[in-house]
Amino acid sequence: MKLKIQYSKTQLEKCVRFIATHNKTFKGKHEYIRQSIRENMQRLAEQFPLCTYMGTMGYAIECFIEAEEGMEEDSNVLRFEFMVDPAVSIDDQEYADEEVVILAKE
Repeated sequence: MKLKIQYSKTQLEKCVRFIATHNKTFKGKHEYIRQSIRENMQRLAEQFPLCTYMGTMGYAIECFIEAEEGMEEDSNVLRFEFMVDPAVSIDDQEYADEEVVILAKE
C-alpha cells in the first residue's frame, strides 16, 4: 500500500512559529515543535483509514483522505491541515469568561 502525504510547508512553519512564541513551555523550541508535528503526522498516517485528528502542545492536526487506492487510484493520499490554539498557555482562571450556549432544535 502506497501512502502519500500532502501539507502546506508555509502552514506548518507558521504553526511552529506561533507555538514557539506563545506556548510558555516550548518558547523558542522551533525544531522540537516541528519534530513533534512530524511525528504526530506519522502516527496519524499509520492509523489510515481511521486518521482524523490529533492535538497537543497548543496545535492540532486534522487529516483528510484525498484519495483511496482502488480501481482509479494507485495510492492513498492524505492531506494534513494545522491549527493552533490562540489561548495556549493561558492560566485556567482566565477561562472564567467561558460562556455556555444551549442550542435547541425545533
